[in-house]
Amino acid sequence: METPSPVDLAADRDPLPEIYRLRAECHRLDAPEEPFATEQVWRGVVLHPPALVTRLHWVVEGGAGEGGYAGLSWIRGAAGASVEICVAPSRRRRGLGRALLETVAVHARTLGCARLVGRHAGPSGAAFAAAVGATPGNSQIVSVLTLPPRGDARPVPGYRLCSWITRAPDDLVESYARARNAISDAPHTEGADEPRWTVETVRDFEEALVLRGRRQRVTVALDAAGEVAGYTELRVSPDTGAVAGVDDTAVVAAHRGRGLATWIKRESLRLLAADRPDVALVTTANDASNAAILAVNRALGFRPVSTWTDAVLRL
Repeated sequence: METPSPVDLAADRDPLPEIYRLRAECHRLDAPEEPFATEQVWRGVVLHPPALVTRLHWVVEGGAGEGGYAGLSWIRGAAGASVEICVAPSRRRRGLGRALLETVAVHARTLGCARLVGRHAGPSGAAFAAAVGATPGNSQIVSVLTLPPRGDARPVPGYRLCSWITRAPDDLVESYARARNAISDAPHTEGADEPRWTVETVRDFEEALVLRGRRQRVTVALDAAGEVAGYTELRVSPDTGAVAGVDDTAVVAAHRGRGLATWIKRESLRLLAADRPDVALVTTANDASNAAILAVNRALGFRPVSTWTDAVLRL
């Protein structure tokens, strides 16, 4: 049995292309209709995490992508961490997945983690999760929209929209940070931790996206007092024909039930279509039990393409 080894990101031989090919192969098997992030986008995630996020990586060498990979992502201070495990189809059922998981678990414990949260979209992943003792969590539906969005804008009385690219305006960043915490009461798997948003967190994530070469596009709804009542964040690369992705959409509890999410999200997508006519596809992922945001997606023209289920392993 091969022993997983840490990925040396400073090695003379770049390890990321081979790992990416393995991840892409596994993704195609589990979610063939779902667009997969390009190697350049994933490379940015690996090399430029936000300051409060720790990312670690291990491989079991196999040559030509015929091995295994594990990645750990931990938000500083969180009780849980996210884990990704991929094993080449030809090397499965030989203990590689367990060896990678055990290695991740050892390091997660040193960070103070009490649980690991992974996900799967196919029968092989579900079987592995059950075999190692993980319990099922919530499911997320990934949907795809072909621009432009469906329907016409329906402004909500008492609110106005504001949009920016890359950096939140200084006069709105505190209110925006407070509003971002509205995502914490959206349906999610217990133990799947979100960062606590502050001005420092906002700036940290903005800087990480700049380093990755990703363009962050934010649209917010402001109430009569100028406070952010809801927001949506969309990310896209500068490459021609890039696939854009909606990261988060949320409305502060006191402002829900008025149609803000649909208005905000439609305006964000309208601006993207106008500014980037080369971008045809937009993805979004939402909890399968979040009926409200799934209805918003349907109204805009998103169609479901895959379902991923969380798996929680207590350490």
